[in-house]
Amino acid sequence: MARHRRPARRAGRPAHGLEHRGRPGGSALFRGIEDARFYFVHSYAARRWELEPDPMGRIRPPLVTWAEHGDRFVAAVENGPLCAAQFHPEKSGDAGAELLRNWLSTLS
Repeated sequence: MARHRRPARRAGRPAHGLEHRGRPGGSALFRGIEDARFYFVHSYAARRWELEPDPMGRIRPPLVTWAEHGDRFVAAVENGPLCAAQFHPEKSGDAGAELLRNWLSTLS
């Protein structure tokens, strides 16, 4: 279970536009589009990501992708076919379409 010491909160300024930051190694979502930029439009951000280890070892830690717009924030989280993004792939052109194809490939 993810635990945040501070809950997601309103960003100091809204993030709007194309952002890019480093992706974690082994990312299925960003395979082939590691340097792409994605469309963000939001006012809230999770600035911390902490995960308590699974004592049984059944749940592997997710990969977390970060972006920055004034402050660093969680842009995407992936754990096998379970993925979440803070940005809009459908508004991110060819990179967004490739990200969605990459996600679909995790479902088989």
